[in-house]
Amino acid sequence: MTYSDERGDYIWRYVGGRRVKIYLWQTLAEAMRESGKFPSAEIGSRFRVVGGKSIEVLKGQSLSEAMIASGKFPSMKKETPYDKLMGPEYTGVKGQAAIDKLLEEKRGHVKGAFSRKGIGDIDVLWGDDTFGLQHIINRRNNEGFDGESFVRELPNVIRNGQIRKQSDGRFAITLGDVRAVISPELRDNKLMFLLTAFELG
Repeated sequence: MTYSDERGDYIWRYVGGRRVKIYLWQTLAEAMRESGKFPSAEIGSRFRVVGGKSIEVLKGQSLSEAMIASGKFPSMKKETPYDKLMGPEYTGVKGQAAIDKLLEEKRGHVKGAFSRKGIGDIDVLWGDDTFGLQHIINRRNNEGFDGESFVRELPNVIRNGQIRKQSDGRFAITLGDVRAVISPELRDNKLMFLLTAFELG
């Protein structure tokens, strides 16, 4: 995914387990140097040509790691922690069907499962213990309620609830005594998604 700011278009890459912002006009070594996350000894690089494509290989980096980091070999794409959180994408399902699909699979996500004026498309993720359906179900179960039944009621809340934008940029959608929280970001990635839901009071 490509992002933009006042300096131009950029992408995020993991290099040696560290997240690096790389402008499309920069070399990887320049971005690493600018990030301040790498000692200068780690930044030395050389170039290799693989399949007619010039690849920058950093000091201590294998050729295959450099090929993945270059983004020029999509078939070699390494799964990032963010990719693991997202899991597989399920298509052709919206609303209640999207919730039901994620409850069945217990992994993955559905893009644009819901849409609300003032928010736009809302993705739903299975998630983990800190966000998404898994988080909501576990939280309700721990409170002595049926988490899956609670989650199955969320489409009605998201479709018909009152929307309020919070000071942190999130959206609260409230219907009766149930509130769903929609977040515009997941781990520094732009993504409008169902973060959590709970009963008020």
